[in-house]
Amino acid sequence: MIGERAVGAVLRPDEERFIGVDVGGTSIKWSVLRAGGVEASGSVETPRTDNHAVVNTIVDLVDSQEGVVGVGVAVPGTVDPVRGRTILIPNLPGDWNNFELVRELTHLCGLPVACLNDARAFAWAEHSSGSAQGVSNALFITLGTGVGGAIAFRDEILFGKLDSVGEMGHVPLDSRGELCACGGRGCLETVASGTAIVSRLSRTVVLDQSPILRELTQHGAAPLTAQIAAEAARLGDPWAMEAFDRAGDALGQAASMIGLLLQLEVVVIGGGLRPATDLFLPQVQQALDARTSLTGRIEARGARYGTEAGSIGAANFAAEHAISTPTETPKERTLP
Repeated sequence: MIGERAVGAVLRPDEERFIGVDVGGTSIKWSVLRAGGVEASGSVETPRTDNHAVVNTIVDLVDSQEGVVGVGVAVPGTVDPVRGRTILIPNLPGDWNNFELVRELTHLCGLPVACLNDARAFAWAEHSSGSAQGVSNALFITLGTGVGGAIAFRDEILFGKLDSVGEMGHVPLDSRGELCACGGRGCLETVASGTAIVSRLSRTVVLDQSPILRELTQHGAAPLTAQIAAEAARLGDPWAMEAFDRAGDALGQAASMIGLLLQLEVVVIGGGLRPATDLFLPQVQQALDARTSLTGRIEARGARYGTEAGSIGAANFAAEHAISTPTETPKERTLP
């Protein structure tokens, strides 16, 4: 549990309580919000059986909190925000293809429910009360196993028919680059994700080129992780430092493309690699500054929220939408 803290003015003044649930491949995180801030939060293990087990776990979390009047659910995949159903969630067990998540949860919980992609939930938290509070045009990037993203334009988080507006992971940077899981080459995700950083350093570990990585991985006995890579970079390992520099430069280049189109003011970077922000944020800013003659000044910022960002964003989203439309999710919002 985390202490109560202010999370912006999105919530209603009559102190209704909303629960946000962020479903991940490993854990399901939750936060209860009231007008004053985060009242309670926690996490449980994600069931590995099927989608119905995940739904039942969400229902149990909602039932465990008294006085909740609305539910927001963030999922790691493609959703239809208008109809409240999931389209594709590759990293969760079960059949999520066109699964009527909102209808199912509304029926089981007896409460209004809204759902959205986890990157949009992250953006909702950071835009309403985090590092982009008060910013009209902002880009949000989440770094972890992959790369996600979202966009705020004219003070609104943008949604599309598939809730994929701002998915930065597959912005192409190099047509001759690494093959991406999406089938393309040289996508941002092949350079800037935690997976990409680990992959880039794996050869260094195998060839035993780095004394620092050798020690941190116990001569290869311990698996190389993004956290170990970050520790190595802070200890001055040149290979790890270069991997994070390269990731930061790629992030800045990709963000500057969006800046050219949307007159961005701020780029917020968070997700699982948020603790390593100091290792690549200067390179992000440097790449952005190289285009200021065309984009104007764009400031790169680390996210305010850590692992609780998705659940806080989902709860804020529910406070804005679920209570007023018990059986519907927000109407599609697209670029004008």
